[in-house]
Amino acid sequence: MRYFTIEELYRSDTAVKYGIKNEPNEEQRKNLERLVENVLDPVRTLLGKQISVSSGFRCEALNRKVGGQKTSQHLKGEAADLQCYDCEYLFKLIRNNLIFDQVILETKDIVKNSMIIGKKIWVHASFSEKNRNQAFKMHNGKVI
Repeated sequence: MRYFTIEELYRSDTAVKYGIKNEPNEEQRKNLERLVENVLDPVRTLLGKQISVSSGFRCEALNRKVGGQKTSQHLKGEAADLQCYDCEYLFKLIRNNLIFDQVILETKDIVKNSMIIGKKIWVHASFSEKNRNQAFKMHNGKVI
């Protein structure tokens, strides 16, 4: 592992805030290692710039707290949400150059006082034993 550590893939400010122990078991750690080796490190090499992990492994309690899906690959250690200077380009790099399970360009409106004041953007990338190579975009939780 060249650019990412397993620890940064399960470190969570939300878990600390709520006293949730968010540590992967051995199988989940192996899944995180495969994710790093097959997707995260290779795309970091292709990009040539820093990539931040906003969410990696999530235990069930943390996944519930952040509103994650019950079938989320984050629970298995197979997924990470990534941010960088150009998430759309990061999405395309993964989609066009790597083997993956899913790569999703996700956007979400930031709303204050019933007004959209901005947009949050990230790339969800996953790798599993049975990769489906699914690439798509979502906005506010809906496929677009």
